Amino acid sequence: MPYGKMMDKMVAASEAAIRPETEYLVWPETAIPEPVWLDRIDRAVPLRKLEILRDSFPHITTIVGINGFMRYDAPEDRTVTTRTLINERFNDTLWYDAFNSAIQMQYDEPTVWYHKSKLVPGAERMPYPQVLKFLDVFTISLGGVSGTYGTQKERTVFTNSKGHSVATAICYESIFGEYVTRYIKNSAGLIFIITNDGWWGDTGGYKQHCAYARLRAIENRRDIARSANTGISCFIDQRGDIRQATGWMEDAVISDTLLYNTNKTFYTLNGDVIGRTSVWLLVLFTLMAFVKARSSDMLPRKKIGYGISSYL
Repeated sequence: MPYGKMMDKMVAASEAAIRPETEYLVWPETAIPEPVWLDRIDRAVPLRKLEILRDSFPHITTIVGINGFMRYDAPEDRTVTTRTLINERFNDTLWYDAFNSAIQMQYDEPTVWYHKSKLVPGAERMPYPQVLKFLDVFTISLGGVSGTYGTQKERTVFTNSKGHSVATAICYESIFGEYVTRYIKNSAGLIFIITNDGWWGDTGGYKQHCAYARLRAIENRRDIARSANTGISCFIDQRGDIRQATGWMEDAVISDTLLYNTNKTFYTLNGDVIGRTSVWLLVLFTLMAFVKARSSDMLPRKKIGYGISSYL
């Protein structure tokens, strides 16, 4: 379906589902596939229809996945993932980074963004970009821009005008438990997961990806809203129970009430400390068993003589 028609369809479906009590509208990863230049996001043409939707419902906060781009004028702002675009006609060079991003839009508030920073190997990043940047041409596209994406160090949470802070984990990020705790440590009371699972095909992969989200809910005691492009959209409570799960390639708009929680669990504060401790204990016990076995082999052994008597 052409992008324009898809956009109209998603806007119409959202308008029909929004209620006076609705606080958040969450669209999937790369829901806006057209390039969005972050340094001029207030004039971004691909976001025009979303801005109209936002202004029509000023009480909602919209979170949506985009293909974000940031241009750099100063050489010191460039990163190891910065790309170069040369315009020979005008003898001009453009330096920019591409990002798999999520943005938060609110009425009469500036648009803010977060860049996906746990990237899919071989699809969104190549190893050692300082040295192997030339290998970017071999990356595959999973529905966005090919080549190595830019990242950010901080796990940014989105805070709306009501003071509610949410984590927005993008696709692959949601399978890393300790990684997700960094959003919670930054005061996120809910977790939103936006994803594009189409590249899995109709296999068990997209189902397993959704199952990981249940672990994130249990680990942090956070309700989750999962918005998936072609995969499973659903809500997950703090016990890991799934509600209103959609099917593969199913067009749907779902809504529910989520419990906002600011308490932090042992796992949130300590991460995989139990798992890491178990690994070290395994190494320690293995070494102890090895040393004990070696020591046993080196002990002197007492010789026991025996005789044979024969009687004629």
